[in-house]
Amino acid sequence: MQQEISSLEQRLKVVEQISVNQRRQQIDQTSKYLRWWPFPGLQPRAALVFLLWPVLVAWLFRYAANKRRRT
Repeated sequence: MQQEISSLEQRLKVVEQISVNQRRQQIDQTSKYLRWWPFPGLQPRAALVFLLWPVLVAWLFRYAANKRRRT
């Protein structure tokens, strides 16, 4: 019984270590790509879309208005 508990504790330690290592790798990858980014909760792509969609919509409206005037 004691041997089984020891074996279980060893396996649990291994699983915990693997989990910690995977989390560190995720953090390292994220921080490597986003070190310069001042908003940690907002992805750069999302910010780009958020900032550019009004410009795109305004351009589409202007294009449609010009096309309507020509016809």
